[in-house]
Amino acid sequence: MKTKLFLLLLLLFLTACSSKKNNDNIIVLSGASMRAPMEEIKKMYGKISDDNILINYGGSGELCAQIKLSGEGDLFVAHDPFVPWAAEQGLIDKWTTLGYLDTVVVVPKNSNINSFDDLAKPGIRLGIGDTTYSTSGHVVKNALKNAPFGNEIMSNVVAQSKGHQTRCNYVINGALDAGIVWKAVAKTFDDKLKTIPIPKKYIDSITSATYQESDLKNIKVAVGITEKSKNNPAVNKFYDFIASNKNIFTSFGYRQ
Repeated sequence: MKTKLFLLLLLLFLTACSSKKNNDNIIVLSGASMRAPMEEIKKMYGKISDDNILINYGGSGELCAQIKLSGEGDLFVAHDPFVPWAAEQGLIDKWTTLGYLDTVVVVPKNSNINSFDDLAKPGIRLGIGDTTYSTSGHVVKNALKNAPFGNEIMSNVVAQSKGHQTRCNYVINGALDAGIVWKAVAKTFDDKLKTIPIPKKYIDSITSATYQESDLKNIKVAVGITEKSKNNPAVNKFYDFIASNKNIFTSFGYRQ
């Protein structure tokens, strides 16, 4: 009887170990701005797979450097120019576009700022992305170069920083009168902020940005498989799942 019980427990143990081995840890390095759609995709995938999806959020440029220096990560989700650059460097095996980002102005619901040119009004406290290192900062710098009141708007910039969610929160709590952020991030604050588009006519098609040139009118968001994980079936399965659910990105304000 004891022998049978021992064998049964041993069988259950080996089955559990075998089952655990079939479940993979998939490490995703994702730009922080893509958190909302990626969390939704992770939740959806959890309903059809036992694989453990670990998502590390950060600045797209910082994560790109992390892949180059450490080789860590199975999938990379980021906006231009980072995934194409990583592919050119041989860090990414294959990649696909998930959608496009647009920049918008966010202001409080009751603000008297109603157009991009209104940002030139004296005393406006405006927050933007870093014009040297961030892609959205390059978009703003490019637009202000072509806008009729660009110099006046630039003189109202009181903060250049990373973090689109942070800028939205600064506008909500009154630390800023307006911020320029990705439309997809602004969408998560629809109940507190109104958005104002930046006229496309002010944005050049191609300009120099961090790492390489980018089409600033069409900033791609893409997912890629890192070179080290290109032959991992579990990673490829999750990559295909993300690629086949681009509508999730659309629902969060990304343009197709």
